[in-house]
Amino acid sequence: MAERAQLVPQYDSEGRAQFVRQYFDDSVETTASADDFDSAIGTVVITDEFTSTPTITITPYDPGEVTGWMNAFVRGSGVNGKTPYVVIDCTNARYGGIPKPSLWTPVWRAVDDATVPADGRPRPWALFDNKSAVGDVLTLYNDTAFASNAIEVSFKPRWRYLDTQRAFAYVESTGLAVELASSIAATGLPTHVHDQFTFSGTPANSATPTAINMYACGVDDTSVSPAGGDDKLNLVFIVGQHASEDQGNDACWEAVYFYTDGTGTIADWFRQHCRLFVYDVNPQGRYYGKERQTEETGGDEDSNRAWDDSGSEQVNAVKTAMSLDLTRTDICWDWHGAYFLNGNGNANEFGIYVTETIEETWRDRVNTLLSPMFVTDIGTGSAGTAQEYGNDILGAQLCSTLEFPIAFTGYPDPQTGYEPVIETFVEAVKDMVAASELTLTTITGPDLLLGAAGV
Repeated sequence: MAERAQLVPQYDSEGRAQFVRQYFDDSVETTASADDFDSAIGTVVITDEFTSTPTITITPYDPGEVTGWMNAFVRGSGVNGKTPYVVIDCTNARYGGIPKPSLWTPVWRAVDDATVPADGRPRPWALFDNKSAVGDVLTLYNDTAFASNAIEVSFKPRWRYLDTQRAFAYVESTGLAVELASSIAATGLPTHVHDQFTFSGTPANSATPTAINMYACGVDDTSVSPAGGDDKLNLVFIVGQHASEDQGNDACWEAVYFYTDGTGTIADWFRQHCRLFVYDVNPQGRYYGKERQTEETGGDEDSNRAWDDSGSEQVNAVKTAMSLDLTRTDICWDWHGAYFLNGNGNANEFGIYVTETIEETWRDRVNTLLSPMFVTDIGTGSAGTAQEYGNDILGAQLCSTLEFPIAFTGYPDPQTGYEPVIETFVEAVKDMVAASELTLTTITGPDLLLGAAGV
């Protein structure tokens, strides 16, 4: 079984805690016992632990490339039934040497057994009721007590490898998941896994190198189909390329959840006229604590610059899987999220990269539906991107790189934040089909959802 890093606070007689690292099974969990422990790096000191308002001081280390420093886990008598002051010293909290404490909005969530969502989705994050800042020190507290034995506090909530496992497991539970040809061909690997890698070097964090799965699945409501003998649109979702861009993961999976259990006219149209192919690209980068790049035996790569060469073993695996799974690609969306890291100029904007006229048409339709929100045309993108691959190799009718900004986090509940935007994406596609700007394919032979393997 796979192992992953667990950080356990060990307390001294004065309530101070230093995180120490342990390891545990990283399979899809049925309880919360294996959830929410990751590569957070720092110290926690709890004072006045046994009063109703203890102070929890979190001091992250400066980790360089490691993304996990933003998550701190606290449990025990300093949490349940208390309204603690959470003090976060941001002096060492930075990326690329750039401290940005004034821009961060720390959040929290309960992580004990009693708070596992019944539907299997990741636990929602919540804003603190109150926040103040003095220099690089933030102080946060809630008006009501925590009803949990354990909480997690984060500057930037992370999407983990474990969250990916849970997301695929949730889709499987809906009855709409379809095992793709690439997974069927990967003899001996779990369902919806088309390849597996074990990093053999020294990772960015201290997690023990272990086998990491490459996930992909189809999602299709086969009980409905377009009228008149047309086939559904094949939508390819590429997610997780940049390890720390968690908004992209949240938004992509909210689109999948909207397909599986959304209600209303546009959700019904989505299931009747579309099927999904979901490919997770850079699980090693997330597992081993990278910011943007992969963590691979052959060297680190920016996965979204490696689609035109063979530099990334993970991208190569996804391209091979696609060659088995896809007989036609109609729409390809690559999901990203911008952060204030290293001066990222797109962190304030919700935008797409436009390389073809049809992408501008889709953006215009989305803007009309989203008004007064606005989707920016960020530019034409770079060589070696998944968008370039979707246009040139997969031959998609519509292919876009989607950037979700830091202001568009969706807290406290990603569903309320992202689902309205997802609805406009689908509504714009529906309008384009009605205007013949996107074309449904007439079925003349077997429905080849699974590529060469058929169904």
